[in-house]
Amino acid sequence: MDAGSEVDRELWGKHQHEILGYTDKWIVSPGERVGIKVSTTASSYKTRLCRLISGHEDPAYCLPKYEYFDELVPEEEHPGRYQQCHIGSYAKIDQWKDVGINENEGLAVDLWAFPTLSEPGHRQFIISGLDEKGLTGFGLFISEDDEFELIVGTFQSTEIVKTGFKSITKTWMHIQFKIWSENVAVTISPKKNYGTAKAAKGCTTSHRMSEKFAPSNGEPLVIASRLFNGSTVGNCFNGRIDSPILSSGSKVLAKFDFSREMTSDHIVDVSSPSLRGELVNAPTRAVKGFDWDGSECDWTKATFGYSAIHFHEDDLDDAQWENDFVLTIPETARSGAYAVDCATPGGMHDMVTFFVRPRHDKPKAKVAFLLGTFTYTAYANEHMFNNTSDPLWKRVALKETEDFKRLVARKDVGLAMYDLHRDGYGAVFSSTKRPIMNVRPAFVHWGFDRPREFSADLFFINFLEKEGIEYDVLTDHDLNEFGMQALEGVETLVFNCHPEYTTLRNLQLYDAFSAKGGDMMYLGGNGFYWVTSHDPTRSHRIEVRRGVQGCRAFELPGGEFVHSMTGEQGGLWRARGRAPNFTFGIGSAACGLGAGVGFKRSEASFDSAVSWIFEGTEKDELIGAFGGGASGDEIDRYDVALGSPEDAVVLATSETHSDLFGAFNEEIMFPMLDTMGPTCAKVRSDMLIFETAGGGRVFSVGSINWIWTMAWNNYENNVARVTANVLREFIRPKIQDA
Repeated sequence: MDAGSEVDRELWGKHQHEILGYTDKWIVSPGERVGIKVSTTASSYKTRLCRLISGHEDPAYCLPKYEYFDELVPEEEHPGRYQQCHIGSYAKIDQWKDVGINENEGLAVDLWAFPTLSEPGHRQFIISGLDEKGLTGFGLFISEDDEFELIVGTFQSTEIVKTGFKSITKTWMHIQFKIWSENVAVTISPKKNYGTAKAAKGCTTSHRMSEKFAPSNGEPLVIASRLFNGSTVGNCFNGRIDSPILSSGSKVLAKFDFSREMTSDHIVDVSSPSLRGELVNAPTRAVKGFDWDGSECDWTKATFGYSAIHFHEDDLDDAQWENDFVLTIPETARSGAYAVDCATPGGMHDMVTFFVRPRHDKPKAKVAFLLGTFTYTAYANEHMFNNTSDPLWKRVALKETEDFKRLVARKDVGLAMYDLHRDGYGAVFSSTKRPIMNVRPAFVHWGFDRPREFSADLFFINFLEKEGIEYDVLTDHDLNEFGMQALEGVETLVFNCHPEYTTLRNLQLYDAFSAKGGDMMYLGGNGFYWVTSHDPTRSHRIEVRRGVQGCRAFELPGGEFVHSMTGEQGGLWRARGRAPNFTFGIGSAACGLGAGVGFKRSEASFDSAVSWIFEGTEKDELIGAFGGGASGDEIDRYDVALGSPEDAVVLATSETHSDLFGAFNEEIMFPMLDTMGPTCAKVRSDMLIFETAGGGRVFSVGSINWIWTMAWNNYENNVARVTANVLREFIRPKIQDA
């Protein structure tokens, strides 16, 4: 058996001094039960439930603040155990165990394979029907030496049949083999790639075994991996597989068409009677197959060319940890971010974070703060520091915090949508059914040395508490699942620091909310940028397909920009005619890793119609010229050509950014000159306000840094003052009319 290869041990091995967990449901309602899954190297740990208000520990900003529920949910002690994530994608066909194979006619297999990773350090099984001990059944794999080989069970032993043919990376190969009695025959025919080069030579080989082939009995068929001990997967294949056909004599046992039921996790056998297969760990569908010719790039319209699935050894959709205990969320729990504080006797901690939505049977607060759970999912456990081809990170001194060390240590928790698979292809899915180490209240980003996404958004919850403003907390997932019902009773909707990922449904909801007279405050940057697919039946998973445009960590292959979950065109919302400028007045413009800058007020900001926004600040005072700088990280600008309302009032514009800031590539046209902060007018944040057609108002700031900077000096600063002025003005009429 190959279950104990070095790669498997690296990916699944234990790490010292650890406690880490996640919940079976990421977003719950008061009164619901939630399963808590914990892995630790300690013999025991204690747990407490708390609501998260602020988690960052820098005294220059604000102190951490947690609300514990010890009376309603008493502290408990639990035995510790180590749990590992089951990584690697594959297809499993359980009904195969009931398929009879004629022993005299044997088994014939016909398929196409497109390997994408050479010399991974372990066998890569393309298809397998082996039993646990490998004494019955068969398996086709690429050896550690990158050669195609067969493993055949004979009841008494296992025989390895070597073809002597080396795998050719990123080349489609037609593989046919037959096993009958003591005989094995194999033919491998590489397909000519596009262009003028010749096709590689194939091979035909035959072999006579010492014993007769023993078809497996009672074992599932597995594609792109093999099973050990009935359930453990190993030796996963990195690459694409297309059109497997299995037959015995003239009888077709299975004929899989991977282009069928594309939006599901099922694979379809088009023979009769058909078998049913399930995909595990979300391999990538809607990718080019062996017969793709470029004539149609949308799989929903194509009649051929998209019958392949791309499998990876580091895919992860569901970690499959067992529950260690179950909590019942108190009926009185208010909406917000929560955590189970897990602590070992040795002082190790993990704040296992999840979210509680407002009760559906009670009126919501007039103010709702929207947490960017789609963005949190997209960034889940991102390891962009491993992308050595990206020159940006070479200019950054990595901040090796405990958060960073944990991200480096656990190699089995899956990828973010910013990470490359081991074979160099970009990840298109991300899941919440696993530990997410950067959705923690005290998380400090390794590249920015400060909170980002979730840990930064908590600063605004703390601000609302400090200001004494009644509020509810919603999530992207809530809006996408419940629609306008989730916004019922809300009059002011406040957006988080980085709402980068959004669905069409949610964009439509924002417009509908505005049409009903709702006010919106967009307190972030790089918002509403990537087309995001979310299927409520698989609420833990989202899909994003990055195309040839946008500020991106990688680019997907051509012809693969249409989402498999929904069939919608991927890429930027701007490229689909839904630039955020239409709804929020501004859109993504630039980004940088350097220090941010302050905003300088415009002449228009002194008009009496809008000057109330700056009450409590000095006339010539820069807004946010302290801490990390209120305009920084990723920034948005006003642009009528992209849909910004002409009657919007630009209140302030950021000071000139350093040359560590550059315009997004969709902003750059020929000639590609003057693209950096000091010389490019497009590299800026614009703060603005405008009235909507529905009678509401929109206030936007265009910077990820805004909410973080608000917390500087415990909110005693002009960024917090401006924010408070706007929010109180937005809610004031509602209070008078109540």
